Amino acid sequence: MWSGFKTESNNFCYHSTGSVPLVFLHGNITPAFYLPFLPCGRIRWYVPLQAGCAWQNRNAAFNKESLSDCLDELHTFICSLNEATVILMGHSWGAQLALIYASLHPELLHSYILLNPGPFTPEMKMRYKERSAARIPDVERVAWEALRLRVRTALQEKTSLSVADATHYARLSSQLSCAGETAQHCYEVHLLQHGCTNAFASGADEQEVFEAFARLTRPSIPGAVYYGELDYEPIEQGALLQQRLGIESSCIPDSGHYPMIDAPAAFQELLQSLSID
Repeated sequence: MWSGFKTESNNFCYHSTGSVPLVFLHGNITPAFYLPFLPCGRIRWYVPLQAGCAWQNRNAAFNKESLSDCLDELHTFICSLNEATVILMGHSWGAQLALIYASLHPELLHSYILLNPGPFTPEMKMRYKERSAARIPDVERVAWEALRLRVRTALQEKTSLSVADATHYARLSSQLSCAGETAQHCYEVHLLQHGCTNAFASGADEQEVFEAFARLTRPSIPGAVYYGELDYEPIEQGALLQQRLGIESSCIPDSGHYPMIDAPAAFQELLQSLSID
């Protein structure tokens, strides 16, 4: 069962009871989206809202945070927990943050897990754009890009999305091949129609992430990275992480960007394997 508490940085953290403490860093969407797909049980979940996703203001600005601010907030949060050590799991943007944090503060972590991390290099960013563009048929691509621009404008200006745009957005998103991506877009439609722009975390500027990755040293604790076979994030990045940092890389069959939705059995098996003994 989920509960919650305010953090020292005046943000909010979702929490569940369990025996294995795990901090989960969400991607560029509110943690509430993930909660139905994070099985409670043996995992003691900590799911904090990250910088740029202020819980007390439903119309908080959609602004980029500095990477150092995101790292500082995460460090303050982990240090505030009454835990000897924790497993750090990040998804998408949260996985980028998790890897950089694990390199800086391995003494606070037992291990780390990266789920479908976003691009760590400009080359991987180009691969991401190519893979994501290929998911929408050519005849729809111009309309999709124009609609995405209106969605971003609605986020930045803290306005709601029109019914016509919301309907079109939902229809195009249904052409995506994975349940997790369709669920995300339907969730976005609901939030945008109600002007709830704070539901989208901003993450840090990608150039800061690229520069931090270039300086990164291999974390001194165990780590693993998982990609969905059908993910639009570049699977090739798993090989890059394995080669450069020695991180074990695995591919989840028949899964897109959200393994907890697309491949719940595989995700549950991963959770069952976790331990801090």
